[in-house]
Amino acid sequence: MKQKIHILLPIALSIFLPLLGLISRSLTTEMDFVSTQFYGFWFKFSLLFYILWHLLDKTPKLFPTQKILGVLITVLLWCLIAYLAIEVFDILSDKVIRSRQVIRFSVVTALFLTIQYTLRTIKNNTKLALEKKQIEAENYKTQLQSLRTKVDPHFLFNTLNTLRIMVRNQHEETEKFVMSLSDFYRQTLQYNENSTIELEKEIEVLEAYLFLIQSRNQAGLTIEIAIEIELQERFIPTLALQIVTENCFKHNTMTTSKPLHISIKNVENNYISIRNNIQPKFTAKKPSGHGLENIRQRYELLGIENGIDIQQTDDFFEVQLKLI
Repeated sequence: MKQKIHILLPIALSIFLPLLGLISRSLTTEMDFVSTQFYGFWFKFSLLFYILWHLLDKTPKLFPTQKILGVLITVLLWCLIAYLAIEVFDILSDKVIRSRQVIRFSVVTALFLTIQYTLRTIKNNTKLALEKKQIEAENYKTQLQSLRTKVDPHFLFNTLNTLRIMVRNQHEETEKFVMSLSDFYRQTLQYNENSTIELEKEIEVLEAYLFLIQSRNQAGLTIEIAIEIELQERFIPTLALQIVTENCFKHNTMTTSKPLHISIKNVENNYISIRNNIQPKFTAKKPSGHGLENIRQRYELLGIENGIDIQQTDDFFEVQLKLI
């Protein structure tokens, strides 16, 4: 569409501007609207205006860093076009009318320069906006890459410590624990390059992660996952569910007497709700909120508004993620 504007606009201006001038002149002279002279003048002026447009348009491109030289050449081009209009085509003979025509050419030249400057400004602004968007995309991609490949040292330490205890006690689910740990990291690496992932696969990653957590906190954690099968074919930002669920463990305590309850289910308007009861840890360090902000930015990068919704009361904290 933008390319068509650059092609059609000079044609339209070259046709209609001379037509308006000739009609105005015909109203005050004896020139006939249907005469050969009228159409001859129209064709000649249209051709001149079309040439003028492209000469004016090419000059700044030939001298992008020498603006003064570009201005001087533009003036010379205008003089050349005016000379062609008056002398070569012998369009006008009366000196008074010639003076008026020079003024009209000046106005047309100024109009063309203004339109071309506006078009170049719009093009440059669009290019700058696109480059800015690309830079932001690269930054988000770098942040996402860092987030995906980052291994929480506390999670890894606690997981390996749990595995050591299970091996020592010859726990019957030791092998399943090792397989879940392997699946979790394998799937995390497998989907590392994807911006989005099918909800079904995201749930598989989440279940492997949750099994590792539950193995350490069996009596202190209850988890409910209830997502309709047909929705699992939809997409979601990669590891978004795991990040939100991990926040539940980071900011809340889990004990046998006060278990942490997490429910993950679909709600209306194609959102997935991750909700937990609030049992804040006694720590002086405030939550950074980087994980949720990262997810918000990823939705924006995908062009999705209201991708994440956060609700909090005295009793629960809920994050809703929009399916794609």
